[in-house]
Amino acid sequence: MVCRPGQHAPHRHRPNIALPSGTRTYARGTPEREQLKDWIDEAKAAGRWVIVSMHMPCLTVGAHGCASDPTITDMLIGKSVDLILSGHDHNYSRSHQISGTAAAPVVVDRDGTFAAGAGSVLVTVGAGGHNARTVASPLPAWAATASGTNSPGGIAYGHLELTATEATLTARYVADAGNRAYADAFVVTR
Repeated sequence: MVCRPGQHAPHRHRPNIALPSGTRTYARGTPEREQLKDWIDEAKAAGRWVIVSMHMPCLTVGAHGCASDPTITDMLIGKSVDLILSGHDHNYSRSHQISGTAAAPVVVDRDGTFAAGAGSVLVTVGAGGHNARTVASPLPAWAATASGTNSPGGIAYGHLELTATEATLTARYVADAGNRAYADAFVVTR
């Protein structure tokens, strides 16, 4: 399913995917921020999975730090968006399921099988092959896993595969052929 920036995809039995536009602010009180909040609320009320994708992560183990407005990430975590995807940092990383804020994340669950509505999972998928970078070492307590140039064996280039059913949202990191062995997977259930 593909959406243009600033659109969402509210299809029956499919995840609601919001792709905020990179040319708008989404600051508190703006129409764009209110529309994003409405889409999230509508999707949750309809029993859909909620996935928000944005370019720059605020909670990151990469070199850039919080390069976006932390209040957006705080709002998404506060609404327990199921999955928050980003890129920008050229590595792969995933959080445990968290609540709280970007400045003070609270780990809700760390076993890789998460209950919908209990918190959010944040994934940075920037390991596509261009100018790979390092990840924090050691990882912060909120981070479940990461792959960067300083990881044992180097970075595992790859992509994230998502599968959504009415009962589960499953994510699996797929390392490209010829890469080092690296695996990550998690599931959100309801």
